[in-house]
Amino acid sequence: MYAGEYVMAQQLHIPLSLLSFEALKRGDMNLALKGVKSNGEMELGIYRGWMLKPHQYNSLYNALLAKNIKLINNPSEYKFCHYLLESYNVIKNFTPNEVNLSNSGVIIY
Repeated sequence: MYAGEYVMAQQLHIPLSLLSFEALKRGDMNLALKGVKSNGEMELGIYRGWMLKPHQYNSLYNALLAKNIKLINNPSEYKFCHYLLESYNVIKNFTPNEVNLSNSGVIIY
């Protein structure tokens, strides 16, 4: 899915590393980050990939910190941006109204 972006980043000499999404989902950080080298000093990083559950992103964030790579979004910010219930109060004036289908237990935004 991201092959075009990978090639473009290489052509622009943007430092990048590939990780194993499958290993990341399983929680195997050693295998997931096998291709990510540690830095001598702290450097900012961007995760560009499929959405993760908050605990998966938290594990990724901390494993990269151990390699001196700090993702631009900390785990709280990631959860806030990826889960509507976390950010709804901030964006409710810019998104469709909430509809509560109380007898089905479903809330639709």
